[in-house]
Amino acid sequence: AEAIGLKVDPKKTELLYIPPQGRGSQARLPERVVIATAAGPVRPSKSIKWLGIHLDRKLSFANHVRARSTGSGRIAGLAARTNQIARGLPVGASRVFYAAATVPIATYGIPALFPGLRRLGQRG
Repeated sequence: AEAIGLKVDPKKTELLYIPPQGRGSQARLPERVVIATAAGPVRPSKSIKWLGIHLDRKLSFANHVRARSTGSGRIAGLAARTNQIARGLPVGASRVFYAAATVPIATYGIPALFPGLRRLGQRG
């Protein structure tokens, strides 16, 4: 990387092994694969977070959905606690808060998860 002018932050270096499709797709995670960096060796992990999307070796997005639902659940809980304080928020403000804070967290990365109608054979 340095030969072509790229600077790599060793603390943020991650390795995700995605096996080839077909018969060998059930192959175990190779434990001998190690990339040497200045900060030490980097070994494959079961999942990584890249641009806010959690990727696993099967590209199933299960980790991403779990993380997004946890994050949006925290915000929804905060909104519920805010409404329990003395007078609480007006109903309209609660809807705006929920739509502005919870929905973007829960739906982040959906275009990557859902290929769209074109790939599902829908005409349009």
